[in-house]
Amino acid sequence: MKNAKEILSAYKAGTCTEEEKKLIEKWFLLNGAGINSDLSDRDFLHAGDDMWEMISQNKGETLVPVRRNLFVRISIAASILLVMSFSAYYFLSSSSKNANQQLVNNVVPGGNKAVLTLADGRKISLTDAGNGEVVVQQGLRIVKDTTGRVVYELPASEESIGLPVKYNTIATPNGGKYEVLLPDGSKVFLNAATTITFPTSFAGLKERKVKLNGEAYFEVVHNKSVPFKVEMNTQEIEVLGTRFNANNYADEPSVRTTLLEGAVKVFVSGGLSKEKGPNVILKPGQQAQLMKGNLNVKEVNAQTFVDWKDNVFSFYETELEEAMRQLSRWYDVKIEYKGKIPREHITGYIPRAVPISKAFLMLEEVSDMKYSLEGKKVIVSF
Repeated sequence: MKNAKEILSAYKAGTCTEEEKKLIEKWFLLNGAGINSDLSDRDFLHAGDDMWEMISQNKGETLVPVRRNLFVRISIAASILLVMSFSAYYFLSSSSKNANQQLVNNVVPGGNKAVLTLADGRKISLTDAGNGEVVVQQGLRIVKDTTGRVVYELPASEESIGLPVKYNTIATPNGGKYEVLLPDGSKVFLNAATTITFPTSFAGLKERKVKLNGEAYFEVVHNKSVPFKVEMNTQEIEVLGTRFNANNYADEPSVRTTLLEGAVKVFVSGGLSKEKGPNVILKPGQQAQLMKGNLNVKEVNAQTFVDWKDNVFSFYETELEEAMRQLSRWYDVKIEYKGKIPREHITGYIPRAVPISKAFLMLEEVSDMKYSLEGKKVIVSF
């Protein structure tokens, strides 16, 4: 295998393979994971400068570093992942020398953690369950596969039997995430502090309805005759087959539905009357925002709203307070503010696999905030 310098040189010359290109981008994002790095910090910085210049020249994009943003995107024609990742590596490397006291009292990032509640009320820790069959209920096998996700397996011979509808609930805590393969084959990725409730089988039902609190990314199997619906406290999403993200955390000011592929219809819930209120149909790249009963649609970079499932915090003109809420849920910490919180916006990427100290050191580099860590409490001063 080529060493880091050889791959970087090939990248600059435009002669590296697609596999090497992906490897180098992942390396920058995850601070060298997956590659045998023989670069010093100085070499790394020079390599980052070279690639920054190359991307600007060859892709027609100007990338401007500023203090309030990790990097500002002037043209949205090309990806800034590589340069952003280089920025993250630089911040982590240069800041860690002065952060030994924070590393001693650190908080590790979240991971695969969830609790399964069966129809009879039994609770099973999916965090502790080994791979293989977790439980069998009415012919349905619930399995934890080798990737750690939960799979609902209903044998074909059982699907025609009119079994009573039973519901399961999977809940992730703060600092948790989980992937679920529903009985119809649809994939659901749960973010931290999220709960989803769903039938153990969709056989014989007129609709595939699940209930969500928190945030989840869906990849829904197409079935026009049995529409898929996501019910939340203040809205409902109807979909035939698509990829989308739904966010309805109670501590966020708005409920957001972001569409990546296909089409969804978003309804405002009618409250106790059960009648549906105003609705919008989203196209890929659009986001519905429900705030104080008002439903609006805006164009967004949809991918940035689902990067969390790939273990990356992705910020684009994100308010600092919102970024803090995301960090709070993932690291399972309480954030206490001292001083007036500025209306700052940040843009950039932070790997969700880094300890909390490194994540906050990166934020210190791009804002006026300073932080200290006391157990499970982060004190942010301005």
